[in-house]
Amino acid sequence: MRRCTAVCAAASLERFVLEAASGEYGIDGADAILCEKMELDVASGSVSVSQMSVIDLELSLASGNVAYEGSVAKTLRIDQASGEFRLGQCSPAPETIAGSLASGHIILELPADTALKANVNKTSGNFTNDFAESAGDSSQPCDLSFDIISGNLEVLGVE
Repeated sequence: MRRCTAVCAAASLERFVLEAASGEYGIDGADAILCEKMELDVASGSVSVSQMSVIDLELSLASGNVAYEGSVAKTLRIDQASGEFRLGQCSPAPETIAGSLASGHIILELPADTALKANVNKTSGNFTNDFAESAGDSSQPCDLSFDIISGNLEVLGVE
């Protein structure tokens, strides 16, 4: 198994793209990075992103595992065929989360005071949501729109 770690030291990036066929990848923003757009295209393997602050995050996951810790200001787009994606303690929540899940597992950890509006269409699988519709702080809105063929989508409220 190959391990690749990227430590970003610049103050900001316009765009960061990772195309991973297999292996293990680590990206550490060291709390100093503002990235306008991050694109993760993962065929297989494991990707861990920590301490990043992005405006838009786009994830295409065929298989494998992706963990993202940091902030996403505007848009999180997820297209997942299989595998697992975890958005860990993203504060504040993105304005928009949209995507599709064919199979696998997605876990989204959002601040407990998020005003989440969810529109989820599913053929099979599970959708669990810690947020009651129209609850939360109206200054922290998040629109969730997802299509699920199979698999599990969990939206968790964290303090």
